[in-house]
Amino acid sequence: MQRLTHFATFLLFLAITAIICVPYASAAEPQKPDDAKKAEDAKKKADDAKKKAEDAKKKAEEAAKRADEPKNWSSRDASQTRSAESAIVLYIKDPKPKKNLEAEHYESKDCLLDDSLRVKLRGCSRIKIKSDGTDGRGWAPEWLQKAHNGAMLVLLTSDGSQVYQFEAKGKEGPKADAISQAADRILKWQTERKAAADAKAKAEAAKNPPPPPPKPEIPGLDGKTVAKKPDKPKVKEPQDE
Repeated sequence: MQRLTHFATFLLFLAITAIICVPYASAAEPQKPDDAKKAEDAKKKADDAKKKAEDAKKKAEEAAKRADEPKNWSSRDASQTRSAESAIVLYIKDPKPKKNLEAEHYESKDCLLDDSLRVKLRGCSRIKIKSDGTDGRGWAPEWLQKAHNGAMLVLLTSDGSQVYQFEAKGKEGPKADAISQAADRILKWQTERKAAADAKAKAEAAKNPPPPPPKPEIPGLDGKTVAKKPDKPKVKEPQDE
């Protein structure tokens, strides 16, 4: 009887131990090998870096789109703009009318905000000035006059050899395709001009090579052995007797 009691007590102890230990055993996570953990950390870092790059690219594109809007273009004088040696897109607008239908047309997706055109014009110097010329000096007076009470658009090369003018009447005006074709012409001309200037500069440099470097004036630096000068004889100083 006593043995049965001890056996029953032993079984009860095992049961209680199982009840206590099983939850802890099931909750504990198996330890991952070091290599697997390192690989997981490396993947996480790579994913984080990729996300940061995507976010930076998205922010840059958003900033570029804001810069594409004509209202955000800078105002500059004609001489300053032409010295940049790039194709020019000049948008002239009269700010006085409360309802400027022509400006609304130019600043719409049918015109300057067309997805394809806005990207192409990033290769140009995009300038916006008032029709009274107060924020941009040196532009043709007839262009300013045509934009009076409305707006107009001019595409031109840096030297003014090619000029394309676009005028609107109310909301009826030039479409993005027509402006894009003009942009192609001035961008091509500007690229060819730069290539010709670079080739000319290279040819001039070949005709006039730089002079050889000056020979060193310090003895011994030109590779020649310099004879050692004999030491002067020492003069004995008189000694006090």
